[in-house]
Amino acid sequence: MSSNIAVILAVLVLGGLMVRDRIRSSPGPQLNVGDTIRPLAGQKWNEYGPTLLLALRPGCPYCEKSMPFYRELAHREKDGRLTARLLAVVSSDEAKAREYAASNRLAMTFHSNTDFSKIKIQGTPTLALIDRGGRVERVWVGKLTTEEEADLLRNIAR
Repeated sequence: MSSNIAVILAVLVLGGLMVRDRIRSSPGPQLNVGDTIRPLAGQKWNEYGPTLLLALRPGCPYCEKSMPFYRELAHREKDGRLTARLLAVVSSDEAKAREYAASNRLAMTFHSNTDFSKIKIQGTPTLALIDRGGRVERVWVGKLTTEEEADLLRNIAR
């Protein structure tokens, strides 16, 4: 009987620790379709048509694996084949953001020093299609599959 009580206590303690760790690691609010994002410093959503926001982070393995697609998007934007402008946001300072863009050959507008929590970005990469009023129309998270890339292009290609 005492061994049963010891097992029950051990399970309760371990269960309590797991719940505590889960609560501590719970992410904040997540970006969802229908949310409104306030303009970032120096940016005005209403000056452009839709904006495809790309939340990236140097050292993010999924961002690195996604670079060929992001470069394709940048080429399409340059050639006028997108209905949305591209805006990459990074949490690093401006110098590191420029270095990141150059090293990855990403020719698009970058916004540095972005506080991801203020725009409900929990992880990178996160892509969000934002209308002229700052309303989130679509969200894609992580390394996109071929089907997800095609879906994104259907939403912004000319």
